[in-house]
Amino acid sequence: MTKKAIRKVTRSLRSCRGSAYIFTCIVIMAAAMFMSLLWLYTSCINIVRGNKTFVGQKLDAYLSKYMVEHADLMVYGDEIYSRIDSEELKKGALKFMGAEDGKEVTTSSGAVMKNCTAEYISGEQFGVRVSYDLLIPVSFLGQDFGKMKVPVKVRSRVIFKK
Repeated sequence: MTKKAIRKVTRSLRSCRGSAYIFTCIVIMAAAMFMSLLWLYTSCINIVRGNKTFVGQKLDAYLSKYMVEHADLMVYGDEIYSRIDSEELKKGALKFMGAEDGKEVTTSSGAVMKNCTAEYISGEQFGVRVSYDLLIPVSFLGQDFGKMKVPVKVRSRVIFKK
């Protein structure tokens, strides 16, 4: 568009003859769309944080249970890391979450945990890091728009003080 055409459009949008209401309506519609996207984003973030907290608590409970079942781990000091079965720890964490054998887990918010994997954490600590994809259903005014995929990592560990 030329400068002359742009001036004509902006002048007509700013005029006080009634056509300026179009500009006001456009601004209000843009603000409403922005607010609805912001609302959608914050609700998705809330679902992800709630899920991470829940999974973290489950993993902490599993590690506590593992420590109680293998109480001799706390007695042996430096030898502890050679006595931990990392495969058992990883499989047990996934089973405790309900995601063993590649199962999908549906949460109370309607989100689905998919592709759950666990890895063993070692060093001056031991624990489990779980990675999964959280599929959050996106809907607005009763219409479903599909699912949003959010990669999530949760870590639970035990650190021994010397």
